Amino acid sequence: MGLRTALTRLRRGQKGQAAVSMAAFVPILVMFLVLLVQGIAAVSAVSELRDAARDGARALEENKAPRPAVMASLPDWIDVTSVTTCGRGCVNVRASIPLGIPSIVEVIRVPISAKATFPTREA
Repeated sequence: MGLRTALTRLRRGQKGQAAVSMAAFVPILVMFLVLLVQGIAAVSAVSELRDAARDGARALEENKAPRPAVMASLPDWIDVTSVTTCGRGCVNVRASIPLGIPSIVEVIRVPISAKATFPTREA
């Protein structure tokens, strides 16, 4: 067996090893990306809910019903479970968000809530 034959066998073994390493790495990369997207979606949902609660509190301060204002400012993938008043110009909103791939695979729904107070005007 010559040096050339030994080097050829070594290169073939390395190509196979690279394929096995890549096959192990790709699922880990995909899981990381899915978790990253889920984290971004959760942070976005909490921010959206906080803004919606503020819109509801503003509507309440203007002597309007807070629920339509809350519903109008939220995306469809956030399900509102309750909109309650908690005093003058104060609104508490509870909702749930899906974990998984929205509109494709929904694994579980996670409850979130936000409370906002809009300063009342003195007449």
